Amino acid sequence: MITGVLGGLCSGKSALVHRHLTGSYLQLENAEGRQYIKDVLVDGQSHLLMIREETELPGAQLATWLDAVILVFSLENEASFQEVYRIYHQLAAHRPVSEIPFIVVGTQDKISSTNPRVIDDTRARQLCSDVRRCTYYETCATYGLNVNRVFTDAAQKIMAAKKQAALLASCKSLPNSPSHSGGSTPVSGVFPGQGRRGSDSNRRSADCKGDLGSGRSIPTKQGILLKRSGHSLNKEWKKKYVTLSNDGILSYHSSVNDYMLNAPGKEMDLLRVAVKARKNSQSEAVVLQAIRNAKGNNFCVDCDAPNPTWASLNLGALICIECSGIHRNLGTHLSRVRSLDLDDLPRELTLVLSAIGNYMVNSIWEARTLGSRKPAPDATREERESWIRAKYEQKLFVAPLPPPTPGEGPDITLSGRLLLAVMEHNLPKLLLLLAHCTKEDINAPLSLALSCRSLLALRLPGSALHAACQQADVVVTQLLVWYGCDVRHRDVQGQTALVLARSAGCQECVDILLQYGCPNEPASSFSVGTTVGFAAAAPPSFPVAMPPSLAVATTLKISQHKSGGASLSYSTSRRAVS
Repeated sequence: MITGVLGGLCSGKSALVHRHLTGSYLQLENAEGRQYIKDVLVDGQSHLLMIREETELPGAQLATWLDAVILVFSLENEASFQEVYRIYHQLAAHRPVSEIPFIVVGTQDKISSTNPRVIDDTRARQLCSDVRRCTYYETCATYGLNVNRVFTDAAQKIMAAKKQAALLASCKSLPNSPSHSGGSTPVSGVFPGQGRRGSDSNRRSADCKGDLGSGRSIPTKQGILLKRSGHSLNKEWKKKYVTLSNDGILSYHSSVNDYMLNAPGKEMDLLRVAVKARKNSQSEAVVLQAIRNAKGNNFCVDCDAPNPTWASLNLGALICIECSGIHRNLGTHLSRVRSLDLDDLPRELTLVLSAIGNYMVNSIWEARTLGSRKPAPDATREERESWIRAKYEQKLFVAPLPPPTPGEGPDITLSGRLLLAVMEHNLPKLLLLLAHCTKEDINAPLSLALSCRSLLALRLPGSALHAACQQADVVVTQLLVWYGCDVRHRDVQGQTALVLARSAGCQECVDILLQYGCPNEPASSFSVGTTVGFAAAAPPSFPVAMPPSLAVATTLKISQHKSGGASLSYSTSRRAVS
């Protein structure tokens, strides 16, 4: 199976392919054609998928060679969008496009506050209509949104097309004689009435008909199904006579009599659509209910619309469908949007949503609205966008960050305060700090007054991420990675957070770190001697979980002496909470 990934130099196609092949994000764009091979499963069987990445317009040889085409453009780049049309017309000049399954992909990787989205949903839908009503995905290679789904869909379309071609070939090979006009023939005159002139189904089955007769095709499958009305107010279910023909056309009529009399009905080409079956298991229902039960989650975090069905993962908030579109335009560095109903959410994502909730989010992001009026559920898109950008992009309403406590000391950095918040299991404090942090703040040294030797003597974790993995805290690990914590950072003993996650036996933390590019190496790859040049004390053992009746406080004291030296002390205290 050969799939072509075609797009301009600014389309993001190389990052898309790299993410699918390696599971990590790499901001690159290959100017020359490249080929890759990956093993894929289709209908439970293993197949080799060859991926051909091309930037130049396809020639006749490449057009003939491809089994499927993925056309890629960037949602923030007009030139890459127009390039898709040029590539499509070039393919059409060398080969009938009806023979090629197409998938169109709009990439979100480069969308930011300074580089906004310029291709809206209407233009993207029009492009898909122009490219033979193909499947459309929006992807983000930075965190894997829909990336694997694109290539899985391409492989499935190729296999479906190959099966259809084999079926048509066998149909053409049927002898044109009376002995083959019985019940096994695909066409019969038992259904009265002439075929609809110029209909798609008759044209597509013309190759199979030959001189076998006229009339309606005998469907491969037929029966009565219940179809839910899409237009009536009460969405009632109605019985429909449904048929499936050999050429992949699914049609439904009000009754079998309407079908036999060629009455107008509805048709869809199953070779051109993607069908997703939701498995609403009891466990999924329990997880979704836990998310909805989080405080404040019965209303949209931004406009108070009831029963929100979308989520901003890194904010830990539920949002309505109207606000979700604006959140997508903010860029994934500010808001990672998913649907509770349509997307399959891994366990670590559901844990984040269950742990935070809209009440906690707004206690941080809407702490001081300064008289600004929050949009209502019936607000216009402009009103919503103005509020949401002021709230998350400009951070106008964020709660102020209190100064360091005497126990933290005046020289502690934001990254040091993040570390202490993780060690205290203080999620609200952690979220407030993250709201005020930049990526540089998160990855800065823990304190301006502490050397590597001092950190080792204190036996502190090397970063907030190290502490989260040491505690097997999946929620905090996921949040820190989303906010830009360096997964490759090593502590003074030369260890990444991955080593601590494995020591804690937390496979979910391990999976998160590997997904975001942490080196997968054994713990013995680095030694203390080669990193800092002196022996290290054994790392501390922090509790994995604290009972809800205990409050934890961490104190880090740095005392300067007249002689120029410093004494260091670090303690964790617990007190009962009534």
